[in-house]
Amino acid sequence: MTAIDLTSPVAVVGTGTMGQGIAQVALTAGHPVLLHDALPGRAREAAEAIGARLDRLVAKGRLGADERDAARARLTPVEHLGELAGCALVVEAVLERL
Repeated sequence: MTAIDLTSPVAVVGTGTMGQGIAQVALTAGHPVLLHDALPGRAREAAEAIGARLDRLVAKGRLGADERDAARARLTPVEHLGELAGCALVVEAVLERL
């Protein structure tokens, strides 16, 4: 398997618990992350929630403030799937409603 360059964006489609967790791991590993959800505004809300979790990691001493700020800067919520075209990896984490 070939490693993905840290400058290559990772996309996460689906902003539930799993999608947010995947995005957070990719961010803290150093990847730019594009976050998408089918429901308008959900990607932005998820980005805010991820930011709050990063804040908690800083408060607990598990993440430096500079690392948090860099991770936040790499996170981009997007509204249209077409914006994910240049991503090296797309992870589908859409909630299944059976």
